[in-house]
Amino acid sequence: MILTDLWLSNFRKHKKLHIKLKQGVTGIVGRNGTGKSTIIEAIQFLLTGDLFDGSKEQAINLDSATGFVSGAFILNGKKGKLERHLDVSKVVLSYDDKEYKKATEVKEIWDKLLQLNSEILKRVIIARQGHIPDMFSGDAAVREKVWQRIFLVPQTDKLRNVIWKDYIKQAPPVIPEESKTDLEAEKDKATGVIEELKLKLTKYNTLDDLELKNIQKRINFVERCIADANKESELTEAVKISDESITSLTAELEELTGVLGKMPIAKYKQVNAALLQQKGLHEQRLRVLAELDNIIYPITEDGYVALAVNISDLTNSLSLTQQALAVVVSRLATAKEDLTTALGLKDQAVCPTCKQHISNVDEHLAELRSNIQQLETEYVKHQQQIKQISKETDELRKLENSYKAVKLKEDQLRESLKQFDKVNFDEAALQMTSEVIQEYDRIADNQNKLKLKLETARGKNTTLKTELNSLTKYDRAENPEEELQILYHRLNQNNQLIKAKQQVEIELQVKLNELTSLNKRITTAEINNKKNSARNNYVITLNKVYDVLHNSQFPRKLIMSYADIVTDYLQENLKLFEFPYTAKVADSFNIEVSDEQDRVLPSVSGGQEIAIGLCLHLSLHDLFSQSFPMMVIDEGTTHLDAENRKAYFDMIKGLKAKSKLKQILIIDHDPQIAEVVDNVIELKND
Repeated sequence: MILTDLWLSNFRKHKKLHIKLKQGVTGIVGRNGTGKSTIIEAIQFLLTGDLFDGSKEQAINLDSATGFVSGAFILNGKKGKLERHLDVSKVVLSYDDKEYKKATEVKEIWDKLLQLNSEILKRVIIARQGHIPDMFSGDAAVREKVWQRIFLVPQTDKLRNVIWKDYIKQAPPVIPEESKTDLEAEKDKATGVIEELKLKLTKYNTLDDLELKNIQKRINFVERCIADANKESELTEAVKISDESITSLTAELEELTGVLGKMPIAKYKQVNAALLQQKGLHEQRLRVLAELDNIIYPITEDGYVALAVNISDLTNSLSLTQQALAVVVSRLATAKEDLTTALGLKDQAVCPTCKQHISNVDEHLAELRSNIQQLETEYVKHQQQIKQISKETDELRKLENSYKAVKLKEDQLRESLKQFDKVNFDEAALQMTSEVIQEYDRIADNQNKLKLKLETARGKNTTLKTELNSLTKYDRAENPEEELQILYHRLNQNNQLIKAKQQVEIELQVKLNELTSLNKRITTAEINNKKNSARNNYVITLNKVYDVLHNSQFPRKLIMSYADIVTDYLQENLKLFEFPYTAKVADSFNIEVSDEQDRVLPSVSGGQEIAIGLCLHLSLHDLFSQSFPMMVIDEGTTHLDAENRKAYFDMIKGLKAKSKLKQILIIDHDPQIAEVVDNVIELKND
């Protein structure tokens, strides 16, 4: 990559600055305080997004609120531009005719284009003023962290904390496990007891199911025999009483049947039905007569005749009033038309109706309005008369309709009385026939009750005789009670044997369960033992990793393995200065200088430190920057004597010859810079 342009806006002391950069060696010169190192910081900020010190807000010029750094470059034969802002998180990359504005997207593409870590850019590509003495003095831990960042060795402190906090401390606890040997001893003991109990079970001789069934069957038979012997006499007496009751009920039923046979009940029922029909008609006739007695007319017959005359008079009066109203309406319309016409007349006009001369139009209009007012009064009067006549007529017609309705009902009732003319009802005859029928029904009901009672008695008698005939008879000569006692004794003995056997079976099942439990516990003990072994191996491995990741182990060894290679490069570059000593990266991460007899020098001069530091930067550049074609050196001749300053500029000349370094930027006050630079950028205070 070659930087072609650099723009600074409100960056540190530079409010507005544009620098044209070219290939070769460019020298940035100027008096102290003109912002030469600020340009180096701007290049670092452009390439990495990081400043030398402080926040981005602090890098903005004191008189401004915004600021940015922008740079144009050529990379892989294509032009591009990158812009980073100080006041906002804004970064814009233009490359290969595409523009990227998302910070994450720009970072991803920029890293791919440079193929270089930001730490290498900050600590190798850019040789800042003041970095070199850190390699010779200061705390060893600080120097180690510097080398870690240069060599891209990962920081393992956080990883060690994660391993300790999230893995070692969170490792599963040790699972309690039983002794497998003790458990197997208990298992052998339980197995011996089980065998003894199984042998004991074979010695119990209990009755089988068939024997028990036969004994229970015999017990049931003997118990029935004993119970039936006590019931026989009772059943015999009950059968005798039942036979006598059947005989009595049969005689009583025959007597009632004879009485019913002598009563001509069909004839009585026929007469009674005819009388009931006559009674119904008689009651209907009485109801009609009662309705006739309750009829009340709203007016008399003479009043009804006068009512018709009044209605007729009112009808005629209504018709005359309506005719008079029509005349008034017609006259009123004509008068209004005349008034409308007269309103258009002038003085000394001629009446359009009568063709007479009108001497005073106003008087004529007043006369017309007076006539209209009289007609309207007459109109209202006729309407009120019509309303009153209509009301009186409606009331008279309601009274007329009421009279007609009552008259119609009376005529209907008198017509219905004609159907009852032949009705002849005898109350005494109806009473006599009803009493005969009731007596017959009472006797018939008693007959049915006797039949049911007799049927029940016969059923009970049959049941008693069946039960008597089905009584169980004992089949042996001895006493049934003695046999029953013997049978129960055999059952009790068998039950005792069964209980004893069940107790042994329970003990056996307990031992079998215990054996099953022991087998499970043995299996669990084996599993837990394996889990604990795996857990212990897991924790041991984690502790080993934890220990290896300590700064004194893996990271340090990795750094030292790189340091040996850097030392080889360092020695080659020191030859350019004809350095009389050897230098290497020591175990304490400082630059250790030895004389020809391999004795470590306690210290070196400031100029020698600068020379070694510059050679170290070149060595790291050769080792880590791959083919990156740029290098920046700030105040490289500081503390160098005349001879070493000449060697320094000779080294710059040698760098120009290296094909991969296409662009070198140096800041220096030594006049010899003019002999090595291809381009000069001079800064002034204004």
